[in-house]
Amino acid sequence: MIEQKIRAIGPRNQITLPASLMHQLGLHPGNMVKFLPQKGAILIKPVSVVEKEGYFTKEEWDKLGRLINNQNDRGEYTEYPTLDKALGHSRKRM
Repeated sequence: MIEQKIRAIGPRNQITLPASLMHQLGLHPGNMVKFLPQKGAILIKPVSVVEKEGYFTKEEWDKLGRLINNQNDRGEYTEYPTLDKALGHSRKRM
């Protein structure tokens, strides 16, 4: 049987998670989570954060840019018609 706990939402939209749930899921203060709506409920999922800066080196970005430009020059299919759009999409996903 799943243990149910009821908590009030605080004045700043804060919710305190029960210690037993935190322990069960291996969560600690300072961990990052994301909130996902799920059919009238909220799924709280732990996430890892990766620094955006420095994830790719400048040389890797340049190489990616050349690859996209070469594909466009040859008329090959690319999901993004311009280098700016392709790199922008990559940055957002990181």
